[in-house]
Amino acid sequence: MSRKKILILVLAVFFALGTMNAGAQVRLDVNVPWIMVGGLTINAFTGDSETYSGNIADLHIPLPHLALAYQFGDGFIKGGIGLRTYTILVEFLGWPMGYVELDLSPVILRAELGGFVGFAFGIWNYLWCDANSLQILVPDISAEFKITDWFRAGVGVNAIAPFGNLDNFGWILYINGRFSFLFQDK
Repeated sequence: MSRKKILILVLAVFFALGTMNAGAQVRLDVNVPWIMVGGLTINAFTGDSETYSGNIADLHIPLPHLALAYQFGDGFIKGGIGLRTYTILVEFLGWPMGYVELDLSPVILRAELGGFVGFAFGIWNYLWCDANSLQILVPDISAEFKITDWFRAGVGVNAIAPFGNLDNFGWILYINGRFSFLFQDK
């Protein structure tokens, strides 16, 4: 499928979902996960035949990211679709994503799945939509404790899982603080 067809399909889905539910909200999440343990293996991902492996268990750094999503659902089950971006100084790297949250106050269980297409925005602008990017899934599962309506703290696991080539796999276990802001028409 060509890039133009994929872009038209994504825009059509956003438009259809946008006209279905007038009670939907726009949500901005600022999440700051702190890596506790993780691993990474990259094998022939760029077409070469070498294998690169890294143990990032001692790399305890924050990996802040933003998520802007169209959220629907009102109650203890919420879902949304949008974009997730990691910020690296003046560059944003991201992909489309969808999530489902189960609000069992004060605990919130969240499952997110993204990938297939990637983008870079900032000094270097690029859109990835090729045979490699269409095989990449980015799942994220977390359990968070709601401290206020706009802040949560919790634990989760994030992975990069290219299906069809599991020789390339990365994962991190993290603790996090998530700031969540809802914008809606009243």
